[in-house]
Amino acid sequence: MSKTKNILKKYFENFYPKEVQSLFVSWLKRKKNNPEIEETLEEIWNDINVSADSLTHSELNAVKEKLGILQPAKPNYRYKLNRIVVYISAACISILIISVFLISKSGATYPDRENILAQLSAVNIDSVEATTIVAGNIITTTEDNDSIRQTKEGGIIINEKEEVGFNDINSELVQVIVPKGKRSQVRFNDGTTAWLNSGTKLVYPRKFNDKRRDIYIDGELYLEVAKDIDRPFVVNTKNMNIKVLGTQFNIRSYAEEPEQSVVLVEGKVEVESIDKKSKETLKPNQAIFYRGKTIVKKEVDINSYICWKNGELRLDGESLRTIFDRLSKHYNISIVYKGTNENKQYKGKLLLGNSIEDVLNAIAIKVEFTFKEKGDTIYIYKNGI
Repeated sequence: MSKTKNILKKYFENFYPKEVQSLFVSWLKRKKNNPEIEETLEEIWNDINVSADSLTHSELNAVKEKLGILQPAKPNYRYKLNRIVVYISAACISILIISVFLISKSGATYPDRENILAQLSAVNIDSVEATTIVAGNIITTTEDNDSIRQTKEGGIIINEKEEVGFNDINSELVQVIVPKGKRSQVRFNDGTTAWLNSGTKLVYPRKFNDKRRDIYIDGELYLEVAKDIDRPFVVNTKNMNIKVLGTQFNIRSYAEEPEQSVVLVEGKVEVESIDKKSKETLKPNQAIFYRGKTIVKKEVDINSYICWKNGELRLDGESLRTIFDRLSKHYNISIVYKGTNENKQYKGKLLLGNSIEDVLNAIAIKVEFTFKEKGDTIYIYKNGI
């Protein structure tokens, strides 16, 4: 095996640490027309352990056309395609394309919940640089805070300008991947609006069915659910399902975080654990927290949990570890502790529209530490180091 092939295969096996992955991505972008790289990526695609039909192979060709690897016989895409979506996303995009068709061709009334969530969790969010929409053979990206609207028929409109027609989406599921450092908004055709926070992955059906409205997430979003008493709205996550008829609430459920939460703003929601051993009904200003097998329901200040939507972070005694982890997602930068007591607590309001340096300086006024920025990493030091 050549040195280039060995490097590529190790990357897609998640062999390299995060800091090396970012360097790899930059290198791969510069080398995207290299025949040896294209051949290896083809091998990676073919090695995926699923049975692919002719439609799946056509999807691979569709991806290649968008990357400039193949020239389409007849251009038939009227969508703005951002070249940021290159084969560096193969670890997530190629797998997701295959998975969508396996699910949508299964004939089940509802898609395979566990399969969808497992694949969302497997997506390497660090390899995605712009908010990415995967809808069958359509792959496109949007800018930060762009709005995505589902048409009545099930198509997609971005910022009221770009449209992907319902008939152009040859998959029953649509995926939205919001990288760290970005946010987005999705308005479904039932009138429900979702605000997606940094590092969030969402799957929704091209068209809701007549009995219920299911979406699937790994990450954090705020929802304003349109009321429909005949079709409950169900949010599926790794550890819980949230069932509502019409309400406003926040859900935080990142696969890599130990705690998941649901905070109710108005209306009523029913939260059920995956093992069905726990079912709780929340009233406004109440929240439920899942940490392993521990479940806590309590009254909360809802503004502390939904203020991210307005570019704020209100903290009431959270640890530095928790705060830095959230800032890392928001600013898409790695934060490393060097001799700092990461369990120290901080109270106050942070403005996320400010630079990461200004935000850290604001925290350091109350919790003494110093920091240095090196590339895409910030190192936190205890004063005097």
